[in-house]
Amino acid sequence: MNQRLCYAAAIGFVLLGSWLWYSAYYDPNDGWSRVKTMQAEVRTYENKSTRMKISNRELGVLVNETKKNPQRMEEIARNRLLMVKPGEIFIVPAKE
Repeated sequence: MNQRLCYAAAIGFVLLGSWLWYSAYYDPNDGWSRVKTMQAEVRTYENKSTRMKISNRELGVLVNETKKNPQRMEEIARNRLLMVKPGEIFIVPAKE
């Protein structure tokens, strides 16, 4: 009786181990493939974070320039925001 119980337990452990190994490496919703997917997502967010940090630094420089130099503020307002001074007429060139 004990020998049969040992064989049954051994077979159960082998089947359980096989199932765990399979799910860890081949199941697309679980295990190793999920880890790889999550690592790719982390790399994507790290790249996005790096780009945003660079953009924030550039915007910080622009803010400092506009605070120190009123002509720079006027240039940005005219070129980027298409603003005009009171009394000026804004002419939009026709598309070719």
